[in-house]
Amino acid sequence: MHTEHGHGSHKPQVPFDSEISVSGIVWFKVGLTVLSVGVFVFLWLAYNRYQTHLLARSGARSQLAEANEPRPRAAIRVQENPLKAMQELSARDTQQLTTYGWVDKQAGVARIPIKRAMEIVAEKGLPSPAPPVETAGEKPASAAPAGEK
Repeated sequence: MHTEHGHGSHKPQVPFDSEISVSGIVWFKVGLTVLSVGVFVFLWLAYNRYQTHLLARSGARSQLAEANEPRPRAAIRVQENPLKAMQELSARDTQQLTTYGWVDKQAGVARIPIKRAMEIVAEKGLPSPAPPVETAGEKPASAAPAGEK
């Protein structure tokens, strides 16, 4: 039995990692890290020098520094009696919805009870919207062209 792959044509297998230079990869990584740290330090020093230059030149503090200053906290206001406050709010709302009164007396704007307002709307219907205002040379958007209906 003779096969195509005989003993003479067999090449010795080379381990995969022998083609890769591990030390080269390690040195590349070390060099890249050193370069990254160096660029970071250079930019940090340049930024600080620029900030010092700006402060010496203008004498004013940066807006960012002012914005990051700690501010006093606002006092927390807690309702002493939430149930009573809710009942007062409900009573005030009910009073406004069930009685007549002025919203703006000088402008002549008044409020009416909600039940009466619903009766008026049921009798007369809602007011129709104002017709569109025509400008010179333009037709309203709702107008159909001549000959089409």
